[in-house]
Amino acid sequence: MAATANEIVHCGFTREELKAAFDKVADKADWRGPICAVIPAKDWPVTHAAIGFFCATDSNREVVDDHGEWLKVTAVGYRMGPAGP
Repeated sequence: MAATANEIVHCGFTREELKAAFDKVADKADWRGPICAVIPAKDWPVTHAAIGFFCATDSNREVVDDHGEWLKVTAVGYRMGPAGP
């Protein structure tokens, strides 16, 4: 049975929340590729969960500004992870 729009599916987030976060960091030409993006620090929890959900890989973060408001997020992506080909 498919999850409803507001149903929690992973780490306390809905599929809609996870997809929106993943779409912000995934490569537009190849979503299965490596991830390297800068995001607001407040978006880290959902972004980290989204990468885990869609790629089955862990993600890393690095603060990129003096105030800790922006993070560089990296991950090997779906293809290079355990779920990839």
